[in-house]
Formats: sequence, structure tokens, C-alpha cells
Amino acid sequence: MAQGEELLVVVDDLPWEDAPGYGPGARAKILRNGGTTDSWTILLDLPPGWILPEHRHLAGEQRLVLEGGYTVDGRPISAGSFAYVPKGARHGQVRSESGCRLLIISDIEPAAEQVQ
Repeated sequence: MAQGEELLVVVDDLPWEDAPGYGPGARAKILRNGGTTDSWTILLDLPPGWILPEHRHLAGEQRLVLEGGYTVDGRPISAGSFAYVPKGARHGQVRSESGCRLLIISDIEPAAEQVQ
């Protein structure tokens, strides 16, 4: 995409892809690929029973919960909620009992590093 050019994506036309940075079972539709230097926008789908262990964020991440919900360190986050997680933030287990769909905007390619 050239600088100054508008991007229009028909989300239904995009395939679901594995989202390895978000743990087993997570799928994503990449709405905007910013490469290694610019922001990414993805639609993230988490299946029922999804769990991501304690981790640290390698990029800042904005999240809007569209459907379902998840918990972070036992704190419930439901549809309609917005969260911002700064680069370097650490938190405990994230899980979705019933499944969840989120819009994610990441400062760079979305990634997390598991805490050992």
C-alpha cells in the first residue's frame, strides 16, 4: 500500500489464520499488516476453553472486545470493553471459558513472550 493510500478490507473475504503469538487454538484475520515497523490490526478469535500462560508484551496493544469475554488474572473483561496494554507489561494467565472475538491494534507485529 502506497503512503497516503486508503485501505479497505472486506473482512468476510479474509481467511482465518493460526495466531501463534496468542496460543493454541487462537485464529486471526489480518486486517492491516504493518510489517516490522508499523502498526498491525487484526480480528482475533479465541475458542472456548482458550488459555494463554503468564507472559510479557513485546508491543503495545489496544483491544476492543466484540463478542464473548476473557479474564486476566481472574478479572473479567466482557464485550464492549476496551483495554490498552503497554509494551513490556506483564500479567498472569489469560483465559476465555466461552470464547471471545476481539479487534486488536498492535504497535508492531503482535507478539508475547512467555514468562518462565
